Amino acid sequence: MAPTLQSFPRETLHSFFQWIFSCHCFFLLLVACFELVHTLRSFPPLFNAALERPITTNPTASTCGATLEAYCLSSTSVESINKCLQGYCSNVCPGRTLLPSNASMLTGQTYGDCVDADSVNIRPGARQGTFSTVFSMTGSTCYIVSVFSPRLDESGTSSFTVAGWVWLDSDQPGTLLEKQSTPGDILFSLRVGPSGVSLHYSLFNSDLITARFDTVIALQQWTHIALQVHDVSASLFVNGPGPNLSATVTIKLVSPVSDMGGIYWIGQNKM
Repeated sequence: MAPTLQSFPRETLHSFFQWIFSCHCFFLLLVACFELVHTLRSFPPLFNAALERPITTNPTASTCGATLEAYCLSSTSVESINKCLQGYCSNVCPGRTLLPSNASMLTGQTYGDCVDADSVNIRPGARQGTFSTVFSMTGSTCYIVSVFSPRLDESGTSSFTVAGWVWLDSDQPGTLLEKQSTPGDILFSLRVGPSGVSLHYSLFNSDLITARFDTVIALQQWTHIALQVHDVSASLFVNGPGPNLSATVTIKLVSPVSDMGGIYWIGQNKM
């Protein structure tokens, strides 16, 4: 049974995406809202928020590292207090230098009637020939059904990150991404508006649960958002990390985000 298509319900978020998704996971999303395909909306300057940030450990002598190869083993015996029983650090971390796999979610098996390409508004540093995808909202089927359908919990834990640029030209929230099960039920849906970001997700055999991240998302300017979910912890970063790499908002979910086989819709929703 195919999912029922519905038009964007009273949402005036006009958006284009440049989207990369990966499980356990990294998401790169470029979203913009505008009337004309070739209207230029300049990106703010980019910077490396972690560059030259101090790296510290607490306590300073209790961790493995380049110059700390040994440590004292601790046990419940008195001997472990009076004498150092030496252990050695293992600095081998399989895959620690590898980025997670990714998939271009804008590679569609189905494109809606009002989906167009824009070669002007693309992310900084994009390769030649790169284009963004515009949802002009002039038709009733403004969506992409991606050829990719990655799972969120391939590692056994629901863990993923969605990051991207957002441009809002309306005070109404809009849906950025939605995953539906094969019968057409919503597994999760990500929405953004001036008052923040909301994640709608389902438990097995239950209604949707809404997790809200209340913060200001400015209209008519580029804002970078990153939503990081690991098990039941969810953190939203707006325009990069705060002091000590802290999140703008961190909340605890009722349960991990359930996932199963299904399809991803971009630019359309069933809510």
